[in-house]
Amino acid sequence: MTQEEELRQLANAFFRKLDKFHIDAIKEYVDHGESTLALEMLCDFLGDHGVVLSTFEYQEITRLGVLLDLDINDARLTYLQTLMTNH
Repeated sequence: MTQEEELRQLANAFFRKLDKFHIDAIKEYVDHGESTLALEMLCDFLGDHGVVLSTFEYQEITRLGVLLDLDINDARLTYLQTLMTNH
């Protein structure tokens, strides 16, 4: 599976936590070759809406972040840690 496919799949996994507009915006950026920006947007949307993340969801976001050369110490990712549950 490509990074783009993984990012689309990850965005789809949040369909109950984010509205269709936000998910479609993320996928549109992926479709235009802007995967890093799409992941940053996903992080922003999750943070802005205070979406509670499972440990697995957070790990998937950070794993994709590493693959896309996103700074692991980026404020977006560190803020998402505060939204993570232990489940």
